Amino acid sequence: MAQERERANAAQLAAAEKLGNQAALLESRLQVVSNEKKSALEQVSFLEAKEKKKVAADCEARLREFVANIDLLKEIMNNNLLASDELLRLRGKEVELGSEVDVMATSDFSVGRLT
Repeated sequence: MAQERERANAAQLAAAEKLGNQAALLESRLQVVSNEKKSALEQVSFLEAKEKKKVAADCEARLREFVANIDLLKEIMNNNLLASDELLRLRGKEVELGSEVDVMATSDFSVGRLT
């Protein structure tokens, strides 16, 4: 009878150890998943901030374009310029700026452009 109790106690102790080990393993896995979740949320937050910054920059660029167009129209009206003459001047400027952009794009060897 005492031996049976000892065996039962030993079996319960072994089962308790096994449960303890399983609990520790699950706790470890939970920590890994928690860290992965945190990392994913940080990445999403970073990407959202980057996208907001891009949208803001696009809005600012459009605003600058509209202001430039308004200023141009004012200049044409105030100086009694012919729109066709101004169009020719601007097309020439467009070609110049396009060439500058091409030069800048081909000379950018930054690591960011490699990804």
